[in-house]
Amino acid sequence: MLIEDPSYFDKIVASFSLFIFMNKEEYQAALSYFKDPTLGIDNYQNLLALVITFGAEGIRVYQRNQGRITALEFPQVSVERVIDPTGAGDNFKAGFLVGFMRDRSIAECVQIGAEMGAACVMQEGGILPKDVVFKIKEKHQL
Repeated sequence: MLIEDPSYFDKIVASFSLFIFMNKEEYQAALSYFKDPTLGIDNYQNLLALVITFGAEGIRVYQRNQGRITALEFPQVSVERVIDPTGAGDNFKAGFLVGFMRDRSIAECVQIGAEMGAACVMQEGGILPKDVVFKIKEKHQL
């Protein structure tokens, strides 16, 4: 989905958020409006990170680090074959947030999310089977 309306990025909502998640298309649309790769996240005191998923190209996270905004790049989890991307972003966010709720580092949150998203694209539909979720939870001791 391409977002062409800059009001899609609601600054009031962002000011109360801990994380902002975007996919590649959403990020590119917001970037054309903000002209700043971090989308001005340093203006939002509650915001811990801007998380952008680029599909097979990986994940980028902008976060505060000792008063500065730093960028972290992560590779995507490799998949044998993409069958259906439906729900991959939702599964990524679910995995990321579960990691966050369990006090994991941003890098661990990204890894958990990436594994959930990768598992999703290798099947039809966006709902992961319980055994797949359990394996990821067990692997990361969640």
